Amino acid sequence: MHQIINFPEALGRRQKNRSLRKVNLIYTKLSEKGAVLCMGNSETLDMGRGGCSFKVCHKLALGDLLEIELCFSTGAPLEIQGKVVWLKKEGSSETWLAGIEFIAGWMSHLT
Repeated sequence: MHQIINFPEALGRRQKNRSLRKVNLIYTKLSEKGAVLCMGNSETLDMGRGGCSFKVCHKLALGDLLEIELCFSTGAPLEIQGKVVWLKKEGSSETWLAGIEFIAGWMSHLT
């Protein structure tokens, strides 16, 4: 069951409240059969109503679908789905920056 929070309104005020940009998260990439292909922890670099960006320690591919658990300090985590829309390798390390578009319909769980 999803927690009902005033997330969209809060994001509308994000320019005034920079703390909404940094949210801890857990991401999971699943196969078509539901097997876990990779999983990791991160923190959002930026977040808006349509998506977010964060660092990943796995090379993802454009179009990969992820299960994302956003861990707000205000209560229970919020589970959403997203699609990888851009990737950028970070220097010579094995770290990537990933841009995620939230999949339509996830906001229907929120008020």
